Amino acid sequence: MRFHHLAGRVWFCPGDPDPEAVQAGVAVVADERGSVMIDAEPMTLERARSAVEAA
Repeated sequence: MRFHHLAGRVWFCPGDPDPEAVQAGVAVVADERGSVMIDAEPMTLERARSAVEAA
């Protein structure tokens, strides 16, 4: 399991591509106040991206 820096204070750890494995993708947004962990499965990411673009 390895996190990859995406941009700014956002890091991403992809899920396991094996459908039999239980390792979901997660993203972390961190700053000096703390951090938030986010379900980062492809469908969730696409919905989040669409919401940001629509805002």
